[in-house]
Amino acid sequence: MLSAMATLILQVATNYQDNETEGIPLGLELFMLGLAFLLLIALPLLTLWKGIWVNYPPYLQNKYKPYLEEIPLYHRLNESQKRDFERKVQRFIAQKKFISRSDNLKISPRKKALIAGTAIELTFGFKRFDFAHFDRILIYENDYYSKITKQYHRGEVNIKGFVVLSWAAFEEGNADREDGINLGVHELAHAIKLENKIVNRNYRFISKPDYRQFLNFYKEFAAKPHSTNDFLRKYGKTNIHEFFAVCCENFIERPEEFEAKMPDLYRHLCKLLRIDPIRIGNRLRS
Repeated sequence: MLSAMATLILQVATNYQDNETEGIPLGLELFMLGLAFLLLIALPLLTLWKGIWVNYPPYLQNKYKPYLEEIPLYHRLNESQKRDFERKVQRFIAQKKFISRSDNLKISPRKKALIAGTAIELTFGFKRFDFAHFDRILIYENDYYSKITKQYHRGEVNIKGFVVLSWAAFEEGNADREDGINLGVHELAHAIKLENKIVNRNYRFISKPDYRQFLNFYKEFAAKPHSTNDFLRKYGKTNIHEFFAVCCENFIERPEEFEAKMPDLYRHLCKLLRIDPIRIGNRLRS
């Protein structure tokens, strides 16, 4: 469409006269040639650059970078991995739309950086995992009321393509990064598991044999009477989805303790997420 318009403009601009009309004034001719250049070259180049920036950002914008210091996994990385982490954070921010659902809540660079950083904590082991199905992050100031469930919620993941978070609950989860309870990690873990079943570029990143093995871990955990000394909290017994999310919370927040108390399950999570948080600074799992 743009190319056709530009061609038409060029034809008019270079056709100085026909059988009955005078030539186009020089100023108008230059304007039309400039417009044709814009449509033919400048706008396509700008569109191309925007596409490159969104999908392959060369660096993280400075306004986001300081907040990555709040992400524990970021401190475990070597310098090369940190640069890769930063680029992935920038890609997440560029690809997603962050929407405030509370009048008093503003979408600040810190909010974007911390949510994106949490997403990359879970997916850093993948060469490319961009939550393709989920393009909207809805943020409430506090717990919010759902007209569907008739209850208050702290967060959820909707199959329609959005992740919902209470910012107060998100901050609460990050305030203690050693208790294995983190709303941001929990909800984004749900999004990861859903991506495994949605037909897109992330489809079935968990193989069927690996999933069956993980299901066996869940069945074993759910069948045992719960004890206050258990490493994983009881909420993980709810279903396989909550088990995965609870495992991810502990995998990110306290990996050393996870490996010490549940080594087989920890190693399986390393395989599923293609990363070992304990040894990440030494090498990235293939």
